[in-house]
Amino acid sequence: MSPSASSSFAEPHTFNSVQDAKDWANATKPDWTSDGYNYWTVTQNSQGYYVLTFTK
Repeated sequence: MSPSASSSFAEPHTFNSVQDAKDWANATKPDWTSDGYNYWTVTQNSQGYYVLTFTK
């Protein structure tokens, strides 16, 4: 799974691996920091996917 860069950072994004989530967060850093987000976290959901959430 791979959200587009135009996705809202207010919504969590789901990935198949932690590395995919980290890579996408790093690649889109200029976008989410300009939207006022300061950092992100990755958690695993009950289905085994990794959820990337941005925090202001």
